[in-house]
Amino acid sequence: MKKIHDIAAVVGALLALVACADDARQETVGQADLQVNTSMSGATRTASYNGLQETELNPSVKAAVYVYREGTTAKTSGYGYENIEYKYENEAWKHSTVFFPADHTDVDVFVYAPRASSPEGVTTIPVTVATDQSTQAGYLASDFVFGKTNVDYAYPRATPNVTLYHALSKLILNFTDVNGATSTLGTLTKVQLGTATYAVRLNAYVNITTTISAVADIATTNAVTTLADYGIVTMLDVSKETTDTPWSMACILPPQTLPTEGTNLTLTFSTGKTYEGILSATLVAGYTHTYTVKIDQETLTFSGVTIHPWGNGWGDADPPSRIIY
Repeated sequence: MKKIHDIAAVVGALLALVACADDARQETVGQADLQVNTSMSGATRTASYNGLQETELNPSVKAAVYVYREGTTAKTSGYGYENIEYKYENEAWKHSTVFFPADHTDVDVFVYAPRASSPEGVTTIPVTVATDQSTQAGYLASDFVFGKTNVDYAYPRATPNVTLYHALSKLILNFTDVNGATSTLGTLTKVQLGTATYAVRLNAYVNITTTISAVADIATTNAVTTLADYGIVTMLDVSKETTDTPWSMACILPPQTLPTEGTNLTLTFSTGKTYEGILSATLVAGYTHTYTVKIDQETLTFSGVTIHPWGNGWGDADPPSRIIY
């Protein structure tokens, strides 16, 4: 009888092991979800640089998430998540729950910001920069960022990180009045890039499915297609957003060569004096272009252009101490 009891105990133990194995197998093939995280490329900066949205998404911006089966850019076999809102809440970036496909295949995740209400597909996300970038809100609304990553199926959850890149071009103007304290100009009150005759381009399409591993890839892969809507961009307007030191400012534009056939830059001072000049610049996608503009009471002189990947600080050894953006 003892042997029979021993055999029964062994069989019971084996059955329990099989049941545990079955439970574990069922867990590893259950429904699995994704929680997307983001980081910004080139997230280093000089101590003096306080640019907006350089190291991470600004909490005031709403982003969007797409998830498709690996290697696809549209819903297939009933699977896909499109333009899911991704926003900052309770000190964390969150989106509604998204899942891997039921057949446990891998996926591609795409993120972009700011979120468009009616995108035209992931290969042609429309972008139009604000004509008034003198305010923080206008500037941030113009800063289009995007990125993608491939995610292997994982149970019960995968937490992929998507590196975001600035798709457009950033232009920084640092002004210096060579007459200093003896200047009769007063302070800058308004700066506009473009005129009615020689306007700048304002819109583009961005293909957010483009694989980007370095900033230079944005231009070489043609991820950004500049379009032909034109306008005038206000870089500074102290009546909209007051600053005590309006001598350094930035705007964001689609990649382009600025028109140089005639005046394309207008400066207005508190004394009523107005200057007009021609800024010759070819703006490259994903890069910051910094110009020094010297004012000598009668003329403007452009010099010292510095071009460097966006997010790597001011790009020179002596960054200006007076900064708006």
